Amino acid sequence: MHRARGSPRAATSPALGILSAADLSNLEIGVPVSRDFEDSRTTTTLSNRSLCAAFLHMARRWPERTAVSSGGRSLSYAELERASAALAQDLIQRGASHGSVIGVFLHRSVDLSVATLGILRAGAAYVPLDPEDSHDRLSFIAADAKLSIIVTEAALSERLPGGSRAVLIEQPRSAAAHEIDHSQPSATACVLYTPSSNGMLLRAVIDHQNAASALPDFFLPLTLGASVVIPTLDELSSRSSGIRSSEEASEREEWLL
Repeated sequence: MHRARGSPRAATSPALGILSAADLSNLEIGVPVSRDFEDSRTTTTLSNRSLCAAFLHMARRWPERTAVSSGGRSLSYAELERASAALAQDLIQRGASHGSVIGVFLHRSVDLSVATLGILRAGAAYVPLDPEDSHDRLSFIAADAKLSIIVTEAALSERLPGGSRAVLIEQPRSAAAHEIDHSQPSATACVLYTPSSNGMLLRAVIDHQNAASALPDFFLPLTLGASVVIPTLDELSSRSSGIRSSEEASEREEWLL
């Protein structure tokens, strides 16, 4: 789901390798910043604030602007703020807090943004799990990251690695009583597991301040008031025959993921 760039902290376990700067450079994604974006002078490193704080600033300033779209469904900044706050509140009630690591096991849709922001706003970090991965790989990642909770959807819940509790993204939730943001700039935002050329899984730990530069397609737009476009798998397969490029999308304040 994600490809990283930048210089995040790397961590190892006996079955993992170190994700070096050279490895990351091979996975680099370049994303242009349009002059039309809100505060285009913003760099991809968030100084002294978390991703969530930057997103909430945009949600207050541009509540009706489209934040994310995928497969004919879209959410405005206000809708994404409310949905992610409700999920954050739910996760906190289930025990999520600073230091927690929660899995995200979803198909490509706007729910990816709801899940990741909800987890981050609860003060936890998230681990993306690819539905295309094998059961063995999913089980390894879940065990290595100690995922006690995984945000998923009903269609994928039967494939959940053992030992993890499912939190269904489509479950109705009460609105959050107040604006929730338990994130911290120096805290871990994301833990990525990336296969290397020799088949070894590499783990990278990325904090809030580096996430916008390490994962620009996914986070940078939401800190600038732009829109994330998440192509479905069918749309990805037809990119070469008509789906617009990131450069073209940027002219309309959109980012392709």
